[in-house]
Amino acid sequence: MAHLLAYSSVGLVPAPTTPVVWRAAVGKLIRLGLLATLMTTAATGVFGFVSPASFIEGGDPIGLVIVVLASATMVSLGMGVFPSVLGVVFGRFVVPHRNELPPEEALSISRAFYFSGVAVGLLIAAVGRALDRDPLYAAVAIVLLALVVYGLARVCPQAVTAWRGLQAERARQAAILAHGVHSVGRLTSVHWLKRWVEYKRPAFRVTLAYEYRGEEHTVSFDLVDYPLWAPTKGAEFDVWVGPGRPTDSRNIMIRRRYVGQRFVDDPEKYRDSGTGDSPPGPIGPVWLFDRPDNDDKVSSKVSPAFRFMLALPPVLVAFGATTAAILAPIQVADMAEDSWVFLLLWLFAGANLYNAVLYLLYLGRSRWLIRTGLGLTLPTIVAAVTAFGGAWALGWPSAFAPGWDGTPWKGVHNVLLAAVIGGLLMFAWTFVALDKAERHINGRTPAPAEVVQEALTSPDPAALDELERRYGYRAGAFLCKR
Repeated sequence: MAHLLAYSSVGLVPAPTTPVVWRAAVGKLIRLGLLATLMTTAATGVFGFVSPASFIEGGDPIGLVIVVLASATMVSLGMGVFPSVLGVVFGRFVVPHRNELPPEEALSISRAFYFSGVAVGLLIAAVGRALDRDPLYAAVAIVLLALVVYGLARVCPQAVTAWRGLQAERARQAAILAHGVHSVGRLTSVHWLKRWVEYKRPAFRVTLAYEYRGEEHTVSFDLVDYPLWAPTKGAEFDVWVGPGRPTDSRNIMIRRRYVGQRFVDDPEKYRDSGTGDSPPGPIGPVWLFDRPDNDDKVSSKVSPAFRFMLALPPVLVAFGATTAAILAPIQVADMAEDSWVFLLLWLFAGANLYNAVLYLLYLGRSRWLIRTGLGLTLPTIVAAVTAFGGAWALGWPSAFAPGWDGTPWKGVHNVLLAAVIGGLLMFAWTFVALDKAERHINGRTPAPAEVVQEALTSPDPAALDELERRYGYRAGAFLCKR
């Protein structure tokens, strides 16, 4: 997608995407928001059913497991997933130093989801403690609820304003693209700033010359891109100028052209070499293979085998976890006494079944998976964390746990133990391998890298369909991990 020239000013980095990818990012934002609300509700609402005193003393395993699982998921969301998606949805990132952050107004949306979940959870906790004749903790929950509701009353209007502002801004930009004066501009100067932003992409100061109603104009702005596509003089940009001043950065839309352009001869010059434990910066985006000399195709002969090896562990773990959940009440007669074990086993099984389905879709290069941007990282984290719930079911005193109440070690325990170990090993394996997942999803369907990049940033929604029709290359939000 073309972006406002104003998004390339000092301290800002644009996040242009095709409309298909942008819609997928909005869908992902909604899914993440609902998940964040659910997790915060679970982490706080559990105290409506579990005595805080019992929880602190470690006397209630299910309460502790719920809090740990929910908290781990919330941390994963807040540390990287939410900020990245918000930046793509709002079309830009703020770079105060070298880290990319979403605009401040965008953060109000994620805060609204979190505050909503905490408010619902505290309401559940207050009611539960009151029904359990625990006035002290009920009063504490009510006081905390009042504070959260006050915060929610401030955050929600900000979130609504931010979303409406985004919609109005996108409509204004669409009008510039549809009705503005189009021309092809060219870079007249390029100056490397000798700094990198997050994801270790070099930053340049460039000057763009373009025509508007027969007159030539020039604008200077910051350009951030991968070393592979470091800009050179003469590089072309599509320029759209809306009504008003032709040099107003909020009235100009630009889109960099990649196909048919000349790039630097030595991209390694602009690559961050890394320091200490920090690895060198990438030469190109995550979906791009390191290219051998004289080869400008995105390809790999090992991709089908890699996808199979990446999908196999989650499928095996899901099979083991589901088998254990089914066999548990059959092989252990007294399990009805410990309903929390049922919950842990099916939580473990359900999370890993969902995770396995996504990996099978990845194995088959599902267009739906690639277009919707359902990533593999967060489901893998959740699935692996639930393995601790399975381990808890094996070791915590209950009718199911072997060695307690005379329960012998049975086949279901072997299956569950294997699934738990597999889940933990899967966590380590996938975090080594997931870094290459985007590269291998199209490995046997070569396409020029610049064609793929231009399709991913095109304002034309049909660009991705044309890319697949011509090259068999399936692109979408799945490839747009920044």
